[in-house]
This record gives sequence, structure tokens and C-alpha cells, in this order.
Amino acid sequence: MRIGFVGCGAIGSCYASYLSRKHEVCVLDTYAPVIESIKKNGILLDECAPGSGTGETVSFRPAMATTDPKEIGVVDLLIVFVHYQYLEAAVRNALPMIDRHTMILCLQNGLGNYDEIAKVVPEEQIIIGNTAFGATPVEPGHVKHTGTGVTNMGSLKAPKENVERMAEAGVKYVSLTNLDTIAQVGAEEGYIAPEDVARLLKFRDNPSDESWINGGEN
Repeated sequence: MRIGFVGCGAIGSCYASYLSRKHEVCVLDTYAPVIESIKKNGILLDECAPGSGTGETVSFRPAMATTDPKEIGVVDLLIVFVHYQYLEAAVRNALPMIDRHTMILCLQNGLGNYDEIAKVVPEEQIIIGNTAFGATPVEPGHVKHTGTGVTNMGSLKAPKENVERMAEAGVKYVSLTNLDTIAQVGAEEGYIAPEDVARLLKFRDNPSDESWINGGEN
């Protein structure tokens, strides 16, 4: 799989490093010192995660590191690791890396990330999640991996098979969520009344409409 990264800070560098073992990884960052360091030394990762780290500093060399998204071209999966306030601009800048088949994955903590990405690309291409991985910066192009944990991914509108494709990229401990499936199982198990499923999915498509809460009455 051809995987692009937007933002090569602490967590982004950590993911890019490990995924580069099995995939063609290309990293994009607007901060030139990071890219210059990666071109020269690779991504330097101090493997210090409790229980799994060796304490050694390992160099991982992505297929490409650049400040220009046009140099990378279209990727299968675009993983975005930038803060919320820069997210829309970062995805717009990365449009040369995106076509209608590209899935965009954001694991950045915080609210509103999905909506910012949806300003740029169709919701059917967006996967959102979070991670318990920990990492801290040492210097540009050099990070310390400080912790491992669960990575959760799901989507409101992307086909489930597309989310599963992302899990197959090699990220461990992945939990897949899909609201359609959750609603269906909830109805089958008696947690949601069958007649409430359609209203719940309507709310998914239009969160400002809260009529499903009171039985469809405004």
C-alpha cells in the first residue's frame, strides 16, 4: 500500500516509521528542517515504549520526504497528523496526493477534526479515530516512542470494507466501528427499537436535527 503522511511530528513520525517496514511511505511536512533531517538521516526513533522498547535509536527511511505534495502524487491512504486549527489547510495543500480512491485517516485527538476534513473531501473517503500511542519530539526528524496502545478507527459514511483496508495496512489493535452496523446490532439485541434505527441514522446525516431523541417530534 502507498501511504502518505501529512505532518511528521512526534506521533506522525512514529506511525510513519513502523508502517514503512511493510509499505511505501511518503511523508509531507511544511517545516523544512524536519524534511531535511529525514532526507539526511531517515526518521530517528528512540524505541522506549515500556514493555516493547529496546532503548535503541533506529533509523527508518521513508520512500520520500518532501515539502511539496506534487512530488509524492496520489496515495492509497493519507494519514493526517496536524492540529485542528491547521487541518483544513493541510488537507487542501495535500490535494495532489488525493484522488477519488484515496482514504483520509485522522487519528489526531480533539473534536471537530471530521468536519474540517469534510470541507475538502467527500465524507465517504474519511476515516476518523484515535490512538493510545505516545511519542515526544527530541529534535526535527527525531522522536521518542513512549507508549503503545489501542488504535480505534471508524467512519460515518465510508464503506466498511474501506475501513477494513486501512486495518490491513498493519496497524495493530484496531477496533472498527460503523454506525449502520451498531444500529443494526443494537436493534437485534433489543437496545434500540427497530423503528428508531432510521431516526438514529438520520441524525448521523444531520446532527443538528435532534428530533430522533423525542420520537421524531420537534
